[in-house]
Amino acid sequence: MKTLLASIPCRFTSPSGTSRDIVVGISAPHPHDRYEFGCFVTVPDRDEPFEIFGVDSLQALSLAMRFASSRIDDLISKGCHFYSSDNDEEYEIDWSAYFMPQSVIDKLEAIGEQHSDLLANQPNKKKHNKSEMATPRKPSD
Repeated sequence: MKTLLASIPCRFTSPSGTSRDIVVGISAPHPHDRYEFGCFVTVPDRDEPFEIFGVDSLQALSLAMRFASSRIDDLISKGCHFYSSDNDEEYEIDWSAYFMPQSVIDKLEAIGEQHSDLLANQPNKKKHNKSEMATPRKPSD
């Protein structure tokens, strides 16, 4: 596996109460022979890292971040916990400081769909062509 680009060491606790030290991390994007680019993602529910692919390095990194977030959300929903420590004080990690929670993404998508539906159902809405929208207008006095 490639060197991790970003990571956080933490203690992972399963629903049964067993715990172990782990690292959640994502490698830098790297060229791949079969796919364009890939990133490795280390998560606690698998011994070997996942490899996530993209058509370019930015997409590979973005998808790897999304995948890590999804895996962590899933583990938390199953009763798992992640802890970090600072100056001998242990605290549960607030993953919303790292990733946008899926619940927020779902709400944003629902708002977008409602907005699209409202726009589609508005009668007699004047349609602008691109040249009208790009023409600067002077403020009226």
